[in-house]
Amino acid sequence: MTPLSDPSHPAAVCARVAAWIVVAFALGTALLHASPPPRASFPLARDGRSRDLLCDLDRKLARAPMRHERDLTRACGDAPTSSARVFSVGDDRRRGLVLRAGDHLELLVDPGEAEQLRFAAAALGKSDQMDLRIALGEGEDAAVRTERVEKAKGWISGEIAVPAGATNPMRVSIDVSAPRRRARNARLVLATPRLVEPPADRPGGARNVLVYLIDTLRADHTSVYGYGRDTTPRLAALARDGVVFERAYSTAARTRPATASLLTGLFPSRHNARLGRGLSADVETLAERLRDGGWSTWAFIANGNVFAHGLEFEQGFDRFYAVRGGRLDNHARSEDINEVLFPHLREHRDEPFFLYVHAIDPHSPYDAPPEWQVFRDPAYTGKVVPAETKSRILGKAGLDERDVQHVRDLYDEDVHYQDAMLGALLDELDRLGELDDTLVIVVADHGEEFHDHGAWEHGNRLYEEQIHVPLVVRIPHAPDLAGRRIAAPISIVDVMPTLLAWYGLPPVAESQGHDVSALLDERPAASESPAPRPIYAEEKQGPPAGDLRTLLSGRWKLIRRSEGPLDDATTKYELFDLTADPDEKSNRSDAEAEHADVLRKRLATWTQHTPSEAIARPTVEIDEETRRQLQALGYAVDEGDRLE
Repeated sequence: MTPLSDPSHPAAVCARVAAWIVVAFALGTALLHASPPPRASFPLARDGRSRDLLCDLDRKLARAPMRHERDLTRACGDAPTSSARVFSVGDDRRRGLVLRAGDHLELLVDPGEAEQLRFAAAALGKSDQMDLRIALGEGEDAAVRTERVEKAKGWISGEIAVPAGATNPMRVSIDVSAPRRRARNARLVLATPRLVEPPADRPGGARNVLVYLIDTLRADHTSVYGYGRDTTPRLAALARDGVVFERAYSTAARTRPATASLLTGLFPSRHNARLGRGLSADVETLAERLRDGGWSTWAFIANGNVFAHGLEFEQGFDRFYAVRGGRLDNHARSEDINEVLFPHLREHRDEPFFLYVHAIDPHSPYDAPPEWQVFRDPAYTGKVVPAETKSRILGKAGLDERDVQHVRDLYDEDVHYQDAMLGALLDELDRLGELDDTLVIVVADHGEEFHDHGAWEHGNRLYEEQIHVPLVVRIPHAPDLAGRRIAAPISIVDVMPTLLAWYGLPPVAESQGHDVSALLDERPAASESPAPRPIYAEEKQGPPAGDLRTLLSGRWKLIRRSEGPLDDATTKYELFDLTADPDEKSNRSDAEAEHADVLRKRLATWTQHTPSEAIARPTVEIDEETRRQLQALGYAVDEGDRLE
């Protein structure tokens, strides 16, 4: 008899114990991977509510839009009888419903805890004057508001107090009339009608959401990410009170596809908002989800690659303001955003809101206001002119290292200025008593290159300086998270699913992002280990850039560039060890052929198994005013809308 065949033999006992340990370990590992990690439990109270009535009123109207209204962004789905659209008065767009003289609408609603009905209105076309009457309740006890709507006044705002003791259901009656007979065919837009239930007077919530996107902000030029200059003191202060994601990545190195990914949770190859195209109405946006969840939704945008008519980034926003600015080059400063945003906040601060701000600074040209010109060398007399710091000029100037450093100095000044404008908004929210009730997310769409890899600005590259972006999140009333730094890599497509999870809203079925709440549940030490999940970014362009894709896995990063199918004669690969070579100067694809092969296969598998059927979207013709703004920012739109 062998020792192992004798069950009482010590060797047999040890073998059985070892076998049980292996089984227990396997079961524990299986349970660990089968059970989702604990969800983060933050005090994200959804106190108060802003309830949209537009689509309910639209269904009551049940009238097809007029011919010229069909091309506007749909606001209530794609029913053929829907007359709800997004309408512009100047640069101010709002979700509204077209009403004509003689129209009468009635709607029964549950007032709940609502205290006011708020709305906006504007005259359309050649309309001169129209009267809008809105009544809450019935008979002598009804609360009534009548507004004279005139084209010269643009958008007007109104509110009606919900009658005390309003019954359930409460009747909302809307009547439109024309004071002059010749205006009987006149039309107006009733916009953003909503019942507002203000929050209770108690601390401890996060009823508001602010997503602040800083265009072209390179992570490693911010104080938060270890830059030698104190370029972003306000962002650093926010980070000390919040969470810093040290390895946050964009999905593209251009504004339009990256911004679309942030607002949809989809990669560019899926949402297809690129190459002269905008967002399809079939894509569900973060603004739509939060609006349906009880938030008022507002956007203030200073980049024409997002606010241009026809791109349809306004989906889900009650108010979508294109901030063009007052400078001769039509380049809006961030102070121009604050100038139109602050009055809006003061008027509507009691509405639970989702606010999206898209600031254009520090985008080229790098030319900060005089009081922020603090980093440049006053003795510099080289070739670089601040107003001409655009890639098509810098690329032909034959710059030496001192010139390149001067470009960086100018950029840093713009970053410093932009940081102060972010701080001004945070200060305003604080003065209004809203900052401690607001979840703040600061992010960038992409970074910027200063000849690091032989080019300027952004686009046509997927190196770290262009796709590694800052991401700072401040969750109020969560002191345990203050100062936390998360090393695990995440993507900007993760923002939407994570926000929805934090507020208990259902996920979007086709989202390609992940809820990263579990990262905040880990202890700081545990968050230092890289996540196994790969990070993906892409850029599909015509020649000479071709098709660009990158995959990051742990310390390794693979970049694939091809003008044809995968692995044809035009395909080139670069492999970088980001731990040993963070500046991506040494291509290791030959020296580390085994690592390169593994990532090539993973990238191919990722591409095959990630839903990538581009959602159809017609090309967009940029209007002349927006074309001038894009040209002022350095985009070559003379030959068509190609760049972003």
